[in-house]
Formats: sequence, structure tokens, C-alpha cells
Amino acid sequence: MPEDSAASTMPTPYIGDINPSWNPDFFGQTPDLAPTPSAGDTSVHTQETTKQSINGSDYRRFLLSGQAPKALYIEELYRELDVAELKNRTSTLLQCRSSAYFYQHRESGEIRVGASSCGLRWCPLCSRSKASTITANVREWLKVQKNPRFLTLTLKHNDEPLADQIDRIYTHFKNLRRHPWFRSKVQGGIWFFQIVKSKKTGCWHPHIHCLVVGTYVDQKKLSERWEIITHDSPIVDIRKVGDVQKAAEYVARYAATPCNIAKLAKADALELMQAMNGRRSCGTWGAAKVCKLSKKPEFDADAWECIGSFWEIYNYRESCEVYNDVFCHWQEGKPLEYRLKSGQDPGATENLIPEEEPETFKQTQQVLQW
Repeated sequence: MPEDSAASTMPTPYIGDINPSWNPDFFGQTPDLAPTPSAGDTSVHTQETTKQSINGSDYRRFLLSGQAPKALYIEELYRELDVAELKNRTSTLLQCRSSAYFYQHRESGEIRVGASSCGLRWCPLCSRSKASTITANVREWLKVQKNPRFLTLTLKHNDEPLADQIDRIYTHFKNLRRHPWFRSKVQGGIWFFQIVKSKKTGCWHPHIHCLVVGTYVDQKKLSERWEIITHDSPIVDIRKVGDVQKAAEYVARYAATPCNIAKLAKADALELMQAMNGRRSCGTWGAAKVCKLSKKPEFDADAWECIGSFWEIYNYRESCEVYNDVFCHWQEGKPLEYRLKSGQDPGATENLIPEEEPETFKQTQQVLQW
């Protein structure tokens, strides 16, 4: 889906997220594979950052506690774009993960968190979750492929505006896929877009990475045809996929965000956001169309019972043993040995949540007006 297509609406329902130990805390999803944010990760521009400087619920602040500089920088970028384009994406961004509830599986006792999301491309939380979903889907597709290969295409450095360069490489890539020679060798694949800014030349450097299946592709012949199509760019690379998991992780991170925007100067970051607005950054063709990159595993919503808001359990866990059990089991990815019910004293192990709290995920959707 193109960037920001739903940015002007209410946050879309999002079933889950990433817990601090990076075990899955979302219904039916695969574990998030992104690295744990480091408290010392301050590669973004120097600024005052505390938990209070991150707007939103405790769950949002909890997830962003190690990424405050990056989160605030992206918020600043969206504010500038909103003023220039008369939009309100910043408000949507700040609502991301603002509604969060703990759930317990009725049979296994597993604890997870369900939360709303903003769906914006550059949101650090949504992009990480998107990368996790795509990684899982790409990995499953790669597992059943025979001799998949990793292909990289790029353009010669130039000082053209970024939007023009993206148009150019997308058009050339489409022409390559239509070329009779290429089609005779490659049955299909998954493509991902990446862009970097060269520190040496100050020029943008676009890439397209692909996981392809088919017969042997001679790199020299591929280079010759790519140069003919682009008129000036012979540089290509194609090699066998060694580690399926690493290959899936590598390409998926570009599908979520085609560039580490936090490392760009503001003018460059704004140019990138505007150039990528409305564009796809990944896709499939041919034999790989069976791989649905954004597909989330199905789950039984009625099998999960709401046991309380993240805010309540997180803030009162030190004074309530049951709350502490919920939080610790979630962190450790362990099922809770006893069932939690609504309507009784939270000091009792057989209960946790007031009657007015939603009991199932479907009811929660209604309460949150999703």
C-alpha cells in the first residue's frame, strides 16, 4: 500500500506489537526480528529526550524508551510536512500504540498485547512491525524455492532530484522484467527498494534488491543488458542465497523503510519523504506472486480474553502481585499458569479486570471504535 494512504483517517486496528524481550506479543504473528533498541542509540541530532518527551500512552513510551531521539526527529519531520501540505499525519503518528490492552489466551494462558497503530511508513514502531511481518512471509516463500538468488540493480551516481531518480530506476526495472532474455531466465521474484545518500559525492544512490527464482543468470550478460536499458549503469550483482533467514531479514528492512531516515539531514529527510509518498517500496512478480508480503497469520479473536489495559497493569504492577505476574510473563514470553477473569478483586488470582472492560478482542474493537 502506498505511503500515507490512510493517514488522514483514524488509526487502523493493529493486533499486537513487540514486547521488550522481542518475543511475539501480537495475535497469530511471528516474532519480531528487529534488534532491541539500545538506550544509547542517539545517532539522530542531539536533543533533550526523556520518557515524558514521547507523547502517547505508557505503552507507546515504553516501546520508544530506547529510540526517543529517532522518534522525536520523525515527529518533527511530519510536523513540517503537515504544515507544507496541509495535512495532519503528526496527530495520527502520536496516536500510534496509544490504545493498548493485555490479553490472555483462554486455553494456553499465553499473554500478549493488542494495540492500535498509525500505519505511517516512517513511524519507527509500525515500520519495525511491518519488517517483522514481511520477514516471516519472505522466509516461508524462500524455504520452498530451489536455488533462489539475490539480485541487486543500481544506477550510476548523478545529481538529479531524488524523485526523478526513483522514477528512472523503477521504469528501468520494469523494462528489465519485460525483456525476453530476462524472462527466459527468471520466473519471478520479490523486489525491495533501497536508497542511500553518498557522503563522498553528496548524491542519492538508489538500489533495487530482488530475491529471484529460475535458471542460471550470467552476471556479465545481465550487466550488459542492464547497461543497455539504463544507458549508463552496468553495475549489477547476483549470487545464490545462503542463509534464508538472513536474506529475508535483509530485504524486509528495506520494505519497511527504504532508508535509515534518522541519519539524514533534515532537508534530505524531507526530500526523501516527499519523493516516496504514494510509492510502493516492495512488490512481487511472476512465480513469486503467491507470496503475500503483508499477510498476517489468521487467529481466533474469541480465544483471547482482555485482562486489562497496558496503562493500568504497567503502572500498578509493583503494588499488585497479579499485575506483576502478567507483566513479567509477557516480558519473558511465558504462559500464565492461572486464568484471569473479570469482575472481582485483582488481588485474587482468579480475577483481574473490572466488568466494564472488554472480555474479547472483538469487544475491545468496539470500545476503541476501531
